[in-house]
Amino acid sequence: MLKGIRTRIISSAAAALVAVMSVSSVCAYAAGGVAVNSKNFPDKAFREYVLEKIDTDGDKKLSDDEIGNAKRIYVNGKGISSLKGIEKLTALEYINCNENSLTSLDLSKNTELVDIFCSDNDLTSLNVSKCKKLERLICFENELKALDVSKNTALVRIDCSSNRITSLDFSKNPALTSIECGKNKLIYLNVKKNTALEYLECRINMLTSLELPESSKLSVYVDRQQRAIKLTDGKFNLSSLKGFDVKKASGWKGGKVSGSTLTVDSSAEEVTYTYDIGGGKTVEYKLVIKR
Repeated sequence: MLKGIRTRIISSAAAALVAVMSVSSVCAYAAGGVAVNSKNFPDKAFREYVLEKIDTDGDKKLSDDEIGNAKRIYVNGKGISSLKGIEKLTALEYINCNENSLTSLDLSKNTELVDIFCSDNDLTSLNVSKCKKLERLICFENELKALDVSKNTALVRIDCSSNRITSLDFSKNPALTSIECGKNKLIYLNVKKNTALEYLECRINMLTSLELPESSKLSVYVDRQQRAIKLTDGKFNLSSLKGFDVKKASGWKGGKVSGSTLTVDSSAEEVTYTYDIGGGKTVEYKLVIKR
């Protein structure tokens, strides 16, 4: 008798568990599709866009066909704070989410992307590591401190101006023709391997040196570089500057150089010098003395 009761209790509990799991499954993948609900698309404005533009049959779920047909999305200027759910739109080739309130953007599941426009947000993280087909990445006016494009070998144009980036590596991007990285905190930039490069804008950084490919067709905009240095007994070790080659520097004003040691004039507030950046081009740099 007791054994029968226990069996019925266990069976009832199991049935209840299955029911709960079934409800959860329906919420996420209603009737074989992706439910367009607050769980899968928590941002209201983004959810409404998906319902209006991608859920073409109006059943509040995304079928395989609807996902496959979603190649381009335009959600710029809609007050969106989260694009969670974007990972379900796996056929995307183009996204414009400029002028929103995004703080992070993970596009690692959107492997078909060719164009990404995500400027004028508050991004502190941007993941494009699996976007092997990416050709254009426009992400200026954000709060990025780092940006990894080492896996984006098809990249042709990048604009990451007006962020807080301290280091950029373009050595794995041989197709690049245009780089805009001005108004960051870069202290060194080496694009010698980017032989297809035609345009480089890196104004208003903290560069003390720059390495360019040997190319007569390259247009370079690199003015207004300034970096603060701290002296020890009136001297500064130039070898502490990443990538700096003292042999490429000349025309020192405000100090004298011997070997890798810069001796600053006692009354100088700054030191300027001319640096050979390659390709027959030179740039004037400024070192500001921290007293």
